[in-house]
Amino acid sequence: APPRIPRSTGQHVRKPNDRVHPRHHEFVRTLPCCSCGRAAPSECAHVRIGTDGGTGLKPNSKYSVPLCQVCHHRQHTGPGEVTFWAELGVDPLDLSLRLWSVTGNPDLGLRAVERCWQSIALHRNL
Repeated sequence: APPRIPRSTGQHVRKPNDRVHPRHHEFVRTLPCCSCGRAAPSECAHVRIGTDGGTGLKPNSKYSVPLCQVCHHRQHTGPGEVTFWAELGVDPLDLSLRLWSVTGNPDLGLRAVERCWQSIALHRNL
């Protein structure tokens, strides 16, 4: 007969969560709000539109953008996330992936946020 599987497996070792990247979260929090420009520290806001998140499942950390507390609250309440970003005229996926690609470089991160502000200014002037 084949050996039995032991009932106790010993110390429980959790599977690593590859969806959460604390170093990237810290980097995003050091940037100013991409919506209103309020100075850092910001909150690490996850973009749910077109990402790997789902109902009750937070998207991967690479889909994070810096928002102040007020803007982050507005993103999740009111008419909805799609309307929030559409009113700003910003593609949040583009911004989040730009930030992901420059994680750890504050100058390039700030430049990505400044490009977001330029996009908002252009959208408001239309």
